[in-house]
This record gives sequence, structure tokens and C-alpha cells, in this order.
Amino acid sequence: MGSDITFNCLGGNNYQVVVTVYRDCSGISAPTSISVDVTSTCGTQLITCNLDASNSGVEVSQLCPTALSTCQGGTFPGVEVYTYVGNVTITPNCGLYTFQYTDCCRNPDNNLVNPTAAGFMAQATLNSDLVSCDDAPVFTSLPVPYFCLGQPVYYSHGALDGDGDSLVYTLIAPLDDLGGNVAYTGTYTPTNPMPTASGFNFDPATGQMVFTPTQQGVYVVDVLVTEYRNGQVIGTTMRDIQIVVINCSNNSPQVVNCLTTGTVSGGVVTDCNSLGVCPGQTVTFTLTAGDADGDPITVSSNIAQSIPGATLVTQNVGGPDSVLVTFTWTPSGLDTGFRYFTIQFEDDACPITGLQLLTYDITVLDGTDAGPDKFYCTGGGPVAINVYGGNTFSWSTTSGFVSSTPDSAHVTVAPTQTTTYIIQSDLQGGCKNRDTVTVFNVQTFTVGVTTPDDTICLNSGTDLTATGTPANQGPFTYSWA
Repeated sequence: MGSDITFNCLGGNNYQVVVTVYRDCSGISAPTSISVDVTSTCGTQLITCNLDASNSGVEVSQLCPTALSTCQGGTFPGVEVYTYVGNVTITPNCGLYTFQYTDCCRNPDNNLVNPTAAGFMAQATLNSDLVSCDDAPVFTSLPVPYFCLGQPVYYSHGALDGDGDSLVYTLIAPLDDLGGNVAYTGTYTPTNPMPTASGFNFDPATGQMVFTPTQQGVYVVDVLVTEYRNGQVIGTTMRDIQIVVINCSNNSPQVVNCLTTGTVSGGVVTDCNSLGVCPGQTVTFTLTAGDADGDPITVSSNIAQSIPGATLVTQNVGGPDSVLVTFTWTPSGLDTGFRYFTIQFEDDACPITGLQLLTYDITVLDGTDAGPDKFYCTGGGPVAINVYGGNTFSWSTTSGFVSSTPDSAHVTVAPTQTTTYIIQSDLQGGCKNRDTVTVFNVQTFTVGVTTPDDTICLNSGTDLTATGTPANQGPFTYSWA
């Protein structure tokens, strides 16, 4: 019913590969070992991943204790988790390493063409030319969530990256055991994989899914997580999940989930689910949730793995069906980079517990950044300067104040002479809160090709000469096309 694959660096060139498989309890038994193909420009290896008995054979069906799943002889869809682990040694500078786990069969679903005859593949990659040791993102949420028909849903994959790399999420087509795309039925697509009331909304920055299912069934969704370091793609991992929609009447907890300047202190709100914070500064935010059915709400999170040292405190507000959640963290200078975490709100309804799973990310900032120096050509359009790191900004030059909107992160300038602009933000703690950017004034110039039109024979040539004037505006750099 689902699977994901990841890897982690053990030191040197040794890696551990971990494959997690979610078994349909009405299907065949899980094997004691599986094989993973590892390929690169330096060749192919076939490694054996053995069953990790301590993390296998456990039922993870999202049902209340009295609802019997197919694992227990009941009628509700049942799911068991199995984990397989193996080791591999890679060779540096062998290009893109690909890790592939395949299986013969999928279980029945409602949005793929002939799924039981289609194979299955989970895949991860690592660029050995760019990194020598990397831990792939790890998923912390269950990939077979159950939801009630007609109820709004928030679902997150809970991906963590221990190296602080930036993650980008993409909805992709499921793969068969040969690596080909498995076709969706009808009008379903990777970005519209199931019937919903107002679309299948997906955030590529966090992987957050938001939708309201309108038809009972089992729906396959595939997500690719791309890992960036210093602006370059260093690896990917994918997970194949199934969303189970059942006809039930429970209302899931309603969460006021957007971060705002009114609910956040010590951090910069960049969007609904994202914050920036400086080393040494304590960031705090609050969320509230209530249950329309009066069911008690339980709050959990993966911050113990994703942000060690952070705290999440839950308080009941007027009763167990209404909660206030407070997040607090003080990052150090060693935490610079991206931190992703999830917060889960779950009621105790039966047969299906109501679940809302939300993703947030915190960027531990280096400081205020006005970008590289720029050039303004006299008579041309104004030059835009965009500043990041802070909420409000003070702009000045060595000759005085420059901007009519001093608190703006985005201004345009047209200096009559080369000018250095000084920007100071409201960042505190260990962040640099001041930066400069110089805009060089370049006088108007022209360029022309002085060689006349010419006719040449095959395999002979002619000289073309370009000249920029006036010459004192040089040296010039020429680009021919």
C-alpha cells in the first residue's frame, strides 16, 4: 500500500540503505529480505536488505481500538509496516547513484489503470560528484492515512533532513517495476490524483497537501523530494502512498494553522508555514485547535528528531476538545540552515480518528542580505534592490537617507553616480543585521560590428569586429550569438 526508500552516510564511502514497506493485510506475506539495485556510471551493484524485526510486523492502521481491520479479521483496510536495512559502498565521482527497490505487485486502488497487474518501484538518488557524505531526507508520517468523506484534510509527509539542506516537493506519477510511469484512470493525474471538492492543493516548499475528498475509495499519490545544497541538487527520494477515504461522519480537528506576526515572537514570518530566526534568539509561536464533535484532541510532533532542544507545550483551553499549542526554540550558530517539522492534531473518534498533520519550516538565518553589487546604465530603467532577513529596514547612503519607504524590503534606485547603499534590519541575536550594496553608475555606450556583410566559401572564414564606444567606458566584454 506504500513504500519509501532513504539512505544515510556511515562514514567514509559506506552507506546504509533503508526501505520501508507498508503491507495491505489482505495481501501476501512480507518477505524476510529484499534486493535493492544500486547503479552509477561506475557500474551496478545488487545489495540485500534484511528485515529489521524490531521495526516490522506492526499494524499502523489509523483506526480506533474497537474498529477491526483486515489485519484482525475485520472489514476496514488494514496496514502493517516492514523495514529492511542493507549496506553499500559507493565510489566518489561516479556521477548519479540510483537506489531502486521493486516489487511485482500493487494492491487494488481506485485511480490507477489495472493496478494489480502493474509493478512497483521506490527510488532515491545521490550525486557522488557533489557530495561525499549525505543523509537523505527521512519521512516521519504514515503513508496510508485514512480520512472521512467530505471532511477537509491537512496532510504532511513529515520529511526531515539532518544536514539542514533545502527540500523541494513535486507530485509525480507512480512507477512500475521497470521504472515506467503507471497510468492514472480517466482524468486523474499526478497533480490531481483523486476527486475533491475544491482541488488537490499542494505546497512544493513543505509538501503540505490540503483537500476535501468527495468519493470513497483508495487513491495512490507519489511525491518526489529533491534535496538542494548551496543551490545544487545533491539527491532525491520518493515515496508512494495511498490515501484511504471512508464514509464516516467524524469532523476532524479544526486548526488555526497560519503563522502571523501576531502569533510569532522572535522570528520573521515569511509565509503561512515558514519562519526565519537568528542564532541565539528565542522564537515562539502559538496555534489553536478545536473539535466540532467535542472529541478530545491529542497533539504530537516530530520535533524530537527534527529540532532537538525545541519544546512543544499543549494546554487545554476550556476543555479537552480545545487546545493551545506553544512552540519554543533557541537555535545556536551551528543550526544555520533549514529545519522542517510537523505538528499532528488527532481526535479519538471511531471508527476513524480525525487527523490533521501540518508542516512548518524554520530557516536559521546568517543575517540581512542585500544581494550582489549592481550596475545602472544612465538613461536606462531603475535598478531593483531586494533585501532578505528581517521585517523592517532602514536605508541610507554615506550622504544621507535614500528611500521614501524606509521599511521596505524592495526598492528601486537610479543613482546619478556610483553609490553604496546601507541597509539595516530589525534582526537580533546572532544574525548580521546590516549589509551594503553598491550600484555602479555606467555611462551610456553603443556597440557596433564594423565588418561589412560578407560571403564565404565552405570551410573558409571571415573576421568580425565589434567595437564599443566611447572607448573610455571600457574595457568591454562581448558576447556573440
